[in-house]
Amino acid sequence: MSDNDLYIASVGDPARHDAAAWFARLRADDVSEAERSAFHVWLSGDAGHRKAYERLEALWSDFGTHAERPEMKTLLGADAEPKSRRTAGRQRSEARRLRTWVAAAAVLALIALAGGWTAWYVQPPSPQTYTTAVGQQRTLTLEDGSQVTMDTDTRLRVVFEKHARRIKLEHGRAFFHVAKDIERPFLVTANGSVVRAVGTRFDVYEHNNEVDVTLVQGRVVVTWHGNQPGALSQQTIMEAGQRLVVDKDHAQPVLEAADTTATAWLSGKLVFNDTPLPVAVAQFNRYSTNKITVGDTKTARLRVTGVFRSNDNRAFVDALKMTYSVDVTHDKVNMLVLSLDHSNARAGLRH
Repeated sequence: MSDNDLYIASVGDPARHDAAAWFARLRADDVSEAERSAFHVWLSGDAGHRKAYERLEALWSDFGTHAERPEMKTLLGADAEPKSRRTAGRQRSEARRLRTWVAAAAVLALIALAGGWTAWYVQPPSPQTYTTAVGQQRTLTLEDGSQVTMDTDTRLRVVFEKHARRIKLEHGRAFFHVAKDIERPFLVTANGSVVRAVGTRFDVYEHNNEVDVTLVQGRVVVTWHGNQPGALSQQTIMEAGQRLVVDKDHAQPVLEAADTTATAWLSGKLVFNDTPLPVAVAQFNRYSTNKITVGDTKTARLRVTGVFRSNDNRAFVDALKMTYSVDVTHDKVNMLVLSLDHSNARAGLRH
């Protein structure tokens, strides 16, 4: 069979089948902008997609050049065979070829015009959305066997496509234990940065316009954009035991050795090591609806070191009271307000 034969619609090749489906749908009167966008995503997703679609367009154009030929009336009749068998072998071959063109083109047109699109075209997979409430953590097992542990107040969207497994971390934090699949990379997008993995374990934390990636096992490639208009995408390759912080307000990300306590949240703990008090307070506030606030600049200069349960901010506040003699009051919205009642604060906090 030559490249000019319209075998592109054969279900034996998914790319050709999808190309025929898109070709028909885009010629329907009720095609939507969302469908046009989905088509462009499909077209750019694989070089084979574009080749299959361009071949179909060429064949459709070829069909148009034969439209006025007398054979068309016969081939479009109810009888699938030519009415006369007096033609030579070459003529029969050409007729079969033309019949293939006409039949395939007619099917495509009828699908588009008669509304049969939904029966033939398989819609792209719909994203699945998962969330956690404030103070909640949950672990998911995805359809490929990968596991995702979501931290407090986290939202992510998952869609598994033919050639990629895509996760968008809209906000919050998640730890990924990726099932290995060389044919389908695992892509996590957060605030414009993309973490690409095949089989590995890593943590992604999106907060305050930053993306914080900690790699526990394996290797990942992080794609990120500079903060200048028109900046090109750049990549950083991470090895196990590294941490990458991408901040859109800075030109270059920071790659450093990961803190051994970076994933302590998985066991419900918050670990601080000479951490500024406002930073520690912000971490506790992620896990509770009873918020804490720092009441003055003097108190904000305190630093804390210790290991605490993430769901027990009262224990944290009590430790501050005992160690720093911090006063705790309630404001009008029932926030816990921390302030020093004298300046004789000790240098550290152990709990």
